[in-house]
Amino acid sequence: MAAKAIAEAYGTSYDYPKDLPDGWIGIRVDILPERLTAKPITNANVALERLLDQLIDAQDTISRLEHI
Repeated sequence: MAAKAIAEAYGTSYDYPKDLPDGWIGIRVDILPERLTAKPITNANVALERLLDQLIDAQDTISRLEHI
């Protein structure tokens, strides 16, 4: 979620987690070099809070579906 929030803040993209051979999980955020000195186009904290809210909503939905 942090990678997605950073990618959204800088208006770029990221790759989903990948299982690496050494046991690590890799997430790559694509930030263009010209954007490294620029300010984010959105607030990363706001983007992260929105993603956390979506996660909580998804967990609530899963919990309700498990009781059906």
